[in-house]
Amino acid sequence: MNSYHLVCPANYLNQSLNHEDEDAKALSDNAFLLFFQEWQKITDAKWWIDNRTTNVREISIRIKEITDTLS
Repeated sequence: MNSYHLVCPANYLNQSLNHEDEDAKALSDNAFLLFFQEWQKITDAKWWIDNRTTNVREISIRIKEITDTLS
């Protein structure tokens, strides 16, 4: 999968977020970092490779899932 199709929506989502405070921003930044690390592992992120239409909503849902594990 062309990384452009994932990076652009993910960056759009990340830049559009408003955080309550610095702790919330740090948590979000960590979640996005883990999201990209997960995506880079083909075996863990096979559905992104299979589904070339990943959109901002799907990315948002996955970021929320990751954030919940960090909280």
